[in-house]
Amino acid sequence: MFVVIPAYKEKFSVVKRTLESLNIAAKNYDKKVSVLVLVNWNARDDQNTIELSYDLHSNLVELELEYCHFKVFKNELSGKKSGVGMARKILMDTAFRNMLQFGIDGLIINLDADTAVSGNYFTEIDKQFLLHPRCEAASIAFEHIDDSNNNDSITAYELHLRCFVNMQRLLKLPFAYQTVGSAMVVRRDAYAKEGGMVKRQAGEDFYFLHKYSKNQTLFDINTTCVFPSSRGSDRVPFGTGKAVNDLNDFGAHSSTTYNTKSFIVLEEWLIKIHNKAKVKLEYKEDWAKSDDSFLNKFLESIEAQVNIKQIVENVTNYEAFKKRFYNWFDAFTLMKYLHYVRDLGYADIPIDEACDFLFEQLKLNNNPNRNEKLKTLRSYDLNNVYHY
Repeated sequence: MFVVIPAYKEKFSVVKRTLESLNIAAKNYDKKVSVLVLVNWNARDDQNTIELSYDLHSNLVELELEYCHFKVFKNELSGKKSGVGMARKILMDTAFRNMLQFGIDGLIINLDADTAVSGNYFTEIDKQFLLHPRCEAASIAFEHIDDSNNNDSITAYELHLRCFVNMQRLLKLPFAYQTVGSAMVVRRDAYAKEGGMVKRQAGEDFYFLHKYSKNQTLFDINTTCVFPSSRGSDRVPFGTGKAVNDLNDFGAHSSTTYNTKSFIVLEEWLIKIHNKAKVKLEYKEDWAKSDDSFLNKFLESIEAQVNIKQIVENVTNYEAFKKRFYNWFDAFTLMKYLHYVRDLGYADIPIDEACDFLFEQLKLNNNPNRNEKLKTLRSYDLNNVYHY
């Protein structure tokens, strides 16, 4: 196994804590583990950031991990696409080349510099990939670390993440998986087959993992856990750090998530489409129309008539239809849809309102306290591995 960790604007104490948790997990594992850290900065960064990066690199070079093979690099990133996606790609490509050179058919694991891991981390990742030989990539269970300074904000943000995925799972969508950069694993050959990591300043985890949800080789690992930091951050334009900063600024009480109505009307349309495809693969114009005016406008904007007709004309059975349909209406299209109808009228709703709806659908005990809601959803997610 190769663990790859980009480190940008990080303190030595933070990275050291992450590496020590990996070392403990490696002690409990009977195979070799390599850890690669890339200390990086941007060509546009100020002198203080560059000096911090050099200091971090110098301190990490002196660090020894008893149970891991450890290597640290430093690199200045430049260009329009410089950022966390590029840093992950440099590291993952390096791991891939090392595996080829030494004939290792292993796993490439992504972690963040501020993320601790469970003691059974390597043991369970290994075990789960052996149990799922068809699967090429995995999303690992996560729980943000409690932080008294950001507790309300990170609770609200993690509730949003879990509500969003569970709403998708109610619709039985094949891409209903968490995409957290510090909780991703991929097989060596599958990494190359899908073109490697994408160079994006943020959202690289979303685009990368959904390459594997498209061919239905992505799965959950719920028997171990990673613990991302709950701190605010300005290192990426969106994501956990940015969300925590915003919630700290405006108050966690103001936290919102996607409108449940958006999912309800989408589900009604999807059920209609699937029922028609199951009965007879003969396209009619009403396949690409909904009873909801907002959804209809979105379907027109993505030329649903043309695309669904083309899908139907090129398949011979329902299973083939379903696969091609979700290759078209994929995770990225869902995000576009949610943002599109939000602007038309299905405005975001308070996170507590969304939780109330979801808990009723899942038949979960609902507690007015957000921390208790999060505990309930974490437990539910750990005990319900998703099989599309």
